[in-house]
Amino acid sequence: MNLMLYFLYHYFFFFFFKQKTAYEMLRSLVGSEMCIRDRVSTQSTGRPFPAKMPVSSHSPSKPSTPMFASDLRYYVGAWRRAPFHPEADPQCLSVTDGTTVCIDGFDGEGNLWKLTKLGKGEYVFESGEYPNCFLGPDLRIKKSAQEAARWTAKSYPVFRGGEYDVSAQFCNNYNQILCSSEATRQVAILSEQEADEKDQEGNFVWNCAWECTPDLDLEAEEDHLKSYLEHAEL
Repeated sequence: MNLMLYFLYHYFFFFFFKQKTAYEMLRSLVGSEMCIRDRVSTQSTGRPFPAKMPVSSHSPSKPSTPMFASDLRYYVGAWRRAPFHPEADPQCLSVTDGTTVCIDGFDGEGNLWKLTKLGKGEYVFESGEYPNCFLGPDLRIKKSAQEAARWTAKSYPVFRGGEYDVSAQFCNNYNQILCSSEATRQVAILSEQEADEKDQEGNFVWNCAWECTPDLDLEAEEDHLKSYLEHAEL
């Protein structure tokens, strides 16, 4: 009898006091774990982690790339930043005697080009009037696309701003620029520094971009020439 009372006494003592102690230990462990977590989050950044990481409002914008239709021929007109007379005929890239290029009038021959796109966003100039006629890296005419110069087209501010015009600057693999001079009707490949050459009066010597106008119909061509001539000198 005494032995049974002894066991009952220890059983109730363990049930009421030990269970309560385990519960209190669990609460203390949970509180400790929360304190440790909060301390780690503030030590790494100096402040608690935000619920959502902030996103920059200044996202980098992709460079604009001009697009040319593969089934159209273009007049590659000089983008006039160098001084010119408003009544002077507009000039465009043209084949000279089938061997080299210059800039000539829009009403001449050999002044229509196809801009054929290759891989990696590169283009080649192919004559839209003469067969097997490509613009080479030395500005001489080549007989195959494999020999032609590769050009990267970069968007440029509009000059005349015709509905279908594409303003672009053409650079080769050495980041040299395809330029023109209406004063001498010369085409040249120049570095950025050379392209920005100025005369004694502070005017640019070279045009460093082109305005490409698709050959659509005679009426559109006449409108293009008229608006080109009426455009005020820059």
